[in-house]
Amino acid sequence: MKRELTKILKLPGVIVKSKKEIEKTLILEVEASSKIACCPGCQKVSDRLHRLGARSHAPAGGAVS
Repeated sequence: MKRELTKILKLPGVIVKSKKEIEKTLILEVEASSKIACCPGCQKVSDRLHRLGARSHAPAGGAVS
């Protein structure tokens, strides 16, 4: 199922690691497929994790309850 979600989402460079459904909410744990990335905080290219934390986004389809 994780591989199918990765294909369905069509997010370049993102791999779905796990999924969890709680009521009407789908929680995805994702990982970058690249070992090197630009840090969104300091804008420097890095191969190390600068910050770890959960991100929250709008519901799929843009509907807000």
